[in-house]
Parts: sequence; structure tokens; C-alpha cells
Amino acid sequence: MLLNNKGVSVIVCCYNSASRLPETIRHIALQELRADIEWELVIVNNNSTDNTITIALNEVEKYESLNSRCKIVNELNAGLSHARHTGVEVSKYDYIIFCDDDNWLEKNYLQNAYFILENNKKIAAVGGKSEAISDVKFPSWFEKYKQCYAVGPQKAENGILKHYQSLWGAGLVFRKSLYVVAYRNHPSFLSDRNGNDLSSGGDYEICLRMKLMKFELSYCDKLQLKHFITSNRLTKEYLEKLLIGINKSNEIITAYFVKVRTERLNFLGKIFLFFNALIKYILSKFLVKRWNSAYENLIIFNLTGFAFREVTQIEREIKHLSF
Repeated sequence: MLLNNKGVSVIVCCYNSASRLPETIRHIALQELRADIEWELVIVNNNSTDNTITIALNEVEKYESLNSRCKIVNELNAGLSHARHTGVEVSKYDYIIFCDDDNWLEKNYLQNAYFILENNKKIAAVGGKSEAISDVKFPSWFEKYKQCYAVGPQKAENGILKHYQSLWGAGLVFRKSLYVVAYRNHPSFLSDRNGNDLSSGGDYEICLRMKLMKFELSYCDKLQLKHFITSNRLTKEYLEKLLIGINKSNEIITAYFVKVRTERLNFLGKIFLFFNALIKYILSKFLVKRWNSAYENLIIFNLTGFAFREVTQIEREIKHLSF
């Protein structure tokens, strides 16, 4: 499916975002683009109980560049995945950017995003580099866990991601045409963040579905943003909730990674992987503990349809996904 609407739609999903929106909107308003590149800002209000809408309207009015380019919509179903889906649905252009309400895009972000997708037809989605900033000192443990906050480079060097890699949602750039196909007949298996529930993985799911459509994911450090992290998100209690949310999605994300890995192999590659997984599965059960028997079992199941141990209903559904 191809869309003719060349341009960039920036989607900002909001839940009680009043205090964070001004700087986020300002950085979007100050984007520097070639005059012939069309773009818009879509703000999705996801059941905010503060004055998010009022602040959004007031901030948009400050910038001439946004006056005719911004739309604000409501999504009543709670959760980031629902808000993002609505944002994509109402967007005008085929190149989409997910900008979180605490992301400050560098001034050339939209133009770089446009040309990366425009000049690389096999790339479905591309992610960039995020720098953490805050109004408080970062705790000593932050460097170790910064990628859980979508901070840092997503790859050691620019280029196509490996089968075991994906992209986070902060600043994610992707093709709407592929997203529409990916979710037309298959609703998301992940709800993503919902209020104080820090479940995650919806961004990985989007990217991995596009991989299953035989497109590539890429990393480019020309795409840079600052991630403003408030003090309440830099506590050990918040980190613990964040890690719990990430772990809750691991089973589903792992099933996607296994499907991507097995589908991209030729016949001989599948035979080799099957026997490799079989040996590791046996050794993990009786001799060696360092191999994950559940993971090896899932590989065998995806390759043959046979499982030594029970697989979940969602794992079965992911195995049979087709686009």
C-alpha cells in the first residue's frame, strides 16, 4: 500500500503533559525544513486531567509555523498504543515521527527524517540518538539503565539493524503506509504505557511487524533529540516499575524476534538453526544451564510447528502472523 501524501507528520501523545509541552512544541515549531517539504503536528490528548489542551492551544498560537499545521485530537481509550494509533490514523503524511511529550527535537530532525525515508525505499523505520537532560543531578545508576529511558545511541554505528535489534519509540520515524498494513487485520498484542502502568514494547512491536513485511530498520545519528527527564522519573521506585513493565513485554517481544529470525533464513539456514536449537534445548535441560530452553523451544516451534513444551496462545498467534 502506497500513500501519495509526501510529507512529515509529527505525533505527540499526551497524558497530563501540561508542564512538559511548551518546550516540546517550541522545538517542533523551530524546525528548519526546505520550503517544498510539507509537514504537520498532531497532538493526541489521552484522557488528561490537567490543562494539557489549554497549554497546547496557547503554545501553538505562539508560532506562525504551527498555526495552520497543527491539529489536536482526543483518544478516550487509555494507553500510549491507543493514542499513537489515533495519531497515525488522523495524520496526513506518509512519514511519521513519534515525538514524546518530553522530547526536544533538534532543528533539522524533520528534514533529515524526510530524506532518509525518501532516499531509502527498503527502510521501514529509522531511529536516532537521544541525550538525557534534567533539572536535577542524574543518580549514579542512570548510566547503567539509560537505555531503559530511551537514552543514548541505539547502535554502535549508522546502518541497518541486525535481526535481534529494534528501535525505541522516542523520535521513531516510519512509513504510515506500512503501519496501516501491519495493524489492519492484527490488533496490537501490547497495550504500552497506561497512566502509572509502565508496560512497554509497543514501539518494538511496530518495528518488528515491519521487519516481518521484509523491510529494514535503520539507525542514523543525524537524528538527534534531547530527552527531558523529570526528577520523579529518576527515583529507584520509578526505575523498578519501569523494569517490571519492560519484563512484562519480554515474552511477546521475544516471540517477534524469533519469528523475524526464522523467516529471514533460507532452507539450509533453517536446517542449521533447527539442529543448533535442538542441541541447545537438550543440553539446557540436562547439562548446561546457560541456554534458555524456552527460547530454543520457541525457535523449534517456529521452524517446525512442533514444541517440546507448551507455548502460549500469543506465541502461537505471532508465529502465524502474515501481512
